[in-house]
Amino acid sequence: MNRQTESQNQPGKEKHGGSSAPEPFYAPVLRRKRGRVSPPSGGSGVHTPRAEKPSAPGFLSAVEGRRLTAGIPSCAGDPVFPALSPEAQKMTEELGGILSAVFPLDKKKRKAMLHDIRNLSRMLTDSRGERPLGYMNRPANLSAYAHYFLWWNIVRLARLFAGLQPGSSLPDHFAAVDLGSGPLTAVCALWIACPALREKAVTWYCLDISREALSAGEEIFRRLSASSGAAVRWRIVRIRGEIGVGLKEKAALVISANVFNELPDPARAAERTCGFRVQADFDDGNGSKASRVSSAAAGAFSLVSSYAAANCEILLVEPGNPDGGALVSGFRKQALTAGFVPVSPCPHTGKCPFPGSRRKKWCHFAFPSASAPAELLSLSKQAGLPKERAALSFLYAVRNGAKRPQKMPDIKKREETRGGHRAAPDAGVFPVRILSEKIRLPGGATGRYGCSPAGMVLLAAERGFSDGSPAQFLDGLPFGALVPLVFPAAELPVPDEAARDPVSGAAVIGLVSSRKDFRRRPADRRGDRSRTISRTAGGRRGGRGDKAR
Repeated sequence: MNRQTESQNQPGKEKHGGSSAPEPFYAPVLRRKRGRVSPPSGGSGVHTPRAEKPSAPGFLSAVEGRRLTAGIPSCAGDPVFPALSPEAQKMTEELGGILSAVFPLDKKKRKAMLHDIRNLSRMLTDSRGERPLGYMNRPANLSAYAHYFLWWNIVRLARLFAGLQPGSSLPDHFAAVDLGSGPLTAVCALWIACPALREKAVTWYCLDISREALSAGEEIFRRLSASSGAAVRWRIVRIRGEIGVGLKEKAALVISANVFNELPDPARAAERTCGFRVQADFDDGNGSKASRVSSAAAGAFSLVSSYAAANCEILLVEPGNPDGGALVSGFRKQALTAGFVPVSPCPHTGKCPFPGSRRKKWCHFAFPSASAPAELLSLSKQAGLPKERAALSFLYAVRNGAKRPQKMPDIKKREETRGGHRAAPDAGVFPVRILSEKIRLPGGATGRYGCSPAGMVLLAAERGFSDGSPAQFLDGLPFGALVPLVFPAAELPVPDEAARDPVSGAAVIGLVSSRKDFRRRPADRRGDRSRTISRTAGGRRGGRGDKAR
């Protein structure tokens, strides 16, 4: 066979004036879009379609069950960690100078402090049971705690308080309790993040077993409030004692920040100080972890609620690890039983779908540590404890209308105002709190786990390349964002036969543009069930999101 004949028999080439020329690079794309077959082989006169490899099904078409779709809103609101104001950011950065003034360090003491920070980190985590009860009474430990742990906790809490604004709906005069206050960490963070709260006359009852920590914390707060230039209407009342000691009055705001993770047995502490036995919601009689977590949550709620007034707000913050998330979830269950309504982060009042027990996902939130003060980041690196992100678990709840949960924005009205688009008349708003990083799904799709009134859901979007596509919207959501999806009211609540994620069992909701008709297609109305997810589509997933799951 000569070269010319060989070229004539090659598919995808045509003769033009006796010479063969390759087809344009976009020809296969056009053929697929128009449903055309491949061009005939030269000289054969027979039209043979080109053999194509069967492509793997996309994630949304591979999962089994009724396919649900929701329109993306114009924006996502109520972030867990909003950016600090310039004033608050400046106060956070200048906190290092205040700490150095209260706990002065020379070169020798600073070198020794790095060793003390590492020892404290080990005592507060791995060797928690071996930590002495009055470890904060030792000057070296208190100094190391203030320079490192106090500063990091204020960075975390200030970002959280900036979004929650606790106490903003309370009267001009009220009493507040900071349980396990230490060096007044939560009080200092509130002063930084909540300018409106500074204008109220608040009596702060700060409880801790360490007199030295309370004394140092009051000095830190005095210098911090003076640096802001605002009039100080807050009154600090230091109370040395265990959590549960009685006060003269009930509090309208009760805060517990990073307390119960340090208590070896909150249930026993509640029995000892409150005088009644704590009943756990789950007790298998064998002392299992689930039983211990349930008892700890019941004990923690008993201690916190013993200080709460009839109309009050409670705020519980724990580390963002599985144990902290499990404690917060159990605490939430107790609070709902006692008449509290969660304001944040929960978008519903049903059963918690992120209990953090028995290898299940836990409720926690994180933000990158790059926004932390440079001096604090440098100290963390020198101590051998660098942080890439700051995480926590929390619950903010109210009772008897002290503060109503935030309403979701009017998505229909906003969309009509922005672009003249009218959403489907039977559409409703479906709030979802994002609780994972971006997850790579089979078929090139992207996903994020979230908490919703229907329990755990997996928001999924096929990969798109245009600006404003659902995949780009999903990728750009910050961890903890509250997304008010435009959802067909006919599909609320999410039906049991909805498509389920084969890894977690979460209901799968596919995202589409809010400017498109997201109502179900006729095949879906007939109860069309897609193929069972294959090994390729339902196998192991990669990406950074796996850590958050």
